[in-house]
Amino acid sequence: MPNIEADDASLRRLFNLLEEWKSLTVQEARSIAARDWNNQEKLQLRKRQLQPQIKEARLLSFRPGASSAAQLGTRQRRLDAVIDELIALEEKNRKSIAERLGETQAKLRAADRNIRNLNHVRGAYGAKGPGYWQSYS
Repeated sequence: MPNIEADDASLRRLFNLLEEWKSLTVQEARSIAARDWNNQEKLQLRKRQLQPQIKEARLLSFRPGASSAAQLGTRQRRLDAVIDELIALEEKNRKSIAERLGETQAKLRAADRNIRNLNHVRGAYGAKGPGYWQSYS
């Protein structure tokens, strides 16, 4: 994350929140790889909780009249760089989830085929009605 001026608490808070988001996104990548969907859900909840805090910190960091145009431009470039990095990490996680979903759907299709095949086998060799067995009594 960028070096933030010590006297700008709102900007420092914004970048700290974005750093936390990045940490959560990296943890998500591990959860996706491990197929730990419970942890994934917890991480997503924490991200939802961060969103309003990030919005508030951004508004305070870029409020009109708080900084010169040059300072605002520098802040925006720093923010853009961080956001680009976060977007790349989120996109990587999205692709990983899509891969896991594809794998799971393929397994479900295979299980469905197996069930249909077993039903066909059972139909060919399967249970006869009660009258069938009574005829041998």
